[in-house]
Amino acid sequence: MIGSITVTLVNQIIIARALERELATAQVEMQALQATMQALTAQLEYEQSDAATEAWARNLGLVREGDIVIVPERVPTPVPSLTSPVVPTPAPLPSPAPNWQRWWQAFFP
Repeated sequence: MIGSITVTLVNQIIIARALERELATAQVEMQALQATMQALTAQLEYEQSDAATEAWARNLGLVREGDIVIVPERVPTPVPSLTSPVVPTPAPLPSPAPNWQRWWQAFFP
């Protein structure tokens, strides 16, 4: 009888420790999810703000009423004239050696 109670008690202790580990893991995961939720909530608040709308509009190139728009002037680059391009003449290639000399050089270098 004492042995049966002891085995039951040990089993209950093992189960309790396993449950405590699962609880600790779940709490860590819950804290990470809460941090993610806070970050997403802060991002949502910013995206719904006027500052985010203005930044989005400025990225699209839109301006507010009363803003002074400055557009840089493009300076045209001069186009090179195509009068008479100098075409280099290729150097003549040396005539190939006769076939018997190439075989001779292949076998007796």
